[in-house]
Amino acid sequence: MLDLGSVLLESLRFRIDPQKTRDTNIALGVKVTDTDETVGLIIRRGILEVTDSIPAEATAVIHAPKQLIAGIVLIDARQTLAGGTESGALTIETGTLDEANAFFDAFDPRSEERLHLADR
Repeated sequence: MLDLGSVLLESLRFRIDPQKTRDTNIALGVKVTDTDETVGLIIRRGILEVTDSIPAEATAVIHAPKQLIAGIVLIDARQTLAGGTESGALTIETGTLDEANAFFDAFDPRSEERLHLADR
């Protein structure tokens, strides 16, 4: 059974910006503290790979509860990372806040456009 944190992070594959990440090779580790999940996110040449372990080449490793993971994925990564770090709910084991921000900058922002399923 997949846990919510890994499912949310895996959904980022649909928002990766292929133009920005065409020549990118970067990795991030995430430890979801309240579900005890470990997730690796690796961007290689415009493709996001999600693993169940922290990549050896991770530029940053963050620890956060699934509520903050949801904020990173669904609302605003930079704002959530900064707020979580400031409040102490999110910690950075290795790397820096700037490196975590740089990783999440590889993804398109959440669209504010409403989805219309029927045209009437």
